[in-house]
Amino acid sequence: MRPLEPYSEALFSAMHAPGTKMLTASLVPGLFGELPWASRYAIAAHLTGQAPLPEPTHARIRAGRYLERAALELLAEETGEPIEPVRGFAMADELPLLASPDGVFGDNGIVEAKVISPGKVKVEWSDGPPLRVMLQHQTQYLCTHASCGYICALVVGDFHFELLTFATAPHPGAITRIEREVRSFMDDVTHGRLPDPEPELDHDSTIKALAQIFRPDPEKTVRLEDPAATEKFVLWQQATVARRAAEEAEEACRRWFQLMLGDAGKALIGNSAELTRREIQIKAHTRKASTSVRWQLHDLAGDLH
Repeated sequence: MRPLEPYSEALFSAMHAPGTKMLTASLVPGLFGELPWASRYAIAAHLTGQAPLPEPTHARIRAGRYLERAALELLAEETGEPIEPVRGFAMADELPLLASPDGVFGDNGIVEAKVISPGKVKVEWSDGPPLRVMLQHQTQYLCTHASCGYICALVVGDFHFELLTFATAPHPGAITRIEREVRSFMDDVTHGRLPDPEPELDHDSTIKALAQIFRPDPEKTVRLEDPAATEKFVLWQQATVARRAAEEAEEACRRWFQLMLGDAGKALIGNSAELTRREIQIKAHTRKASTSVRWQLHDLAGDLH
């Protein structure tokens, strides 16, 4: 395993800053559509400096740092391995890609530690580490040339405190696929090219990135010939009509019960339902300036229904 280069807080921030055109292992799963908070497009926009990804909160970083250290100590107890926490990184060969494992052991071992809530265990970890974690970890193998390792997850919350442990090894096929994907992606990023947005993924991070990069031009028109555009337009219209009808029905029912209750705060409806009315005082406050987007649907031909 190649030695890790130590990094300071300042260097760590610089490596993750927008516009560095340097990909980190934690972002690699996003190239495969496996990051819930960053799409392929959003990552490219961040690396080119056009639309920074949101930064994690200081509290989250601090909690993760201390709890991951606890996870490594528990892993050392369970495995008997001399696991050491590290703050260092390794660069991939001939790629603008770096990885920073959370721990190392022996001459060739690396560890990736996560902190998760009990609810995530059954949803994401019941069959082993999620794909996004395995992609990140295999990227660490690619960069460090380690030969063995662990993925561990500390389950914390609701009186839970336990460690999930998974022994790992480099997977040549996965590493080759990651290397190929990173090479193609970073070639585009290096030359300032952004990938096409992927509407089928319905990723909020792409929408936020687009909003930062582009401002709508009222004078510009684009023609969408894709049949999916007509399908989505009709669906949007129908959903809008249904929502308005539901809101009107809700308001009519609210007014009816308000009249029927008079000065009562509660109503018993038959033998199976109860309605309670409460008044909530809302304090005056000053709203920050913001920009919202309002859409208007116009069926020009009148035959899309």
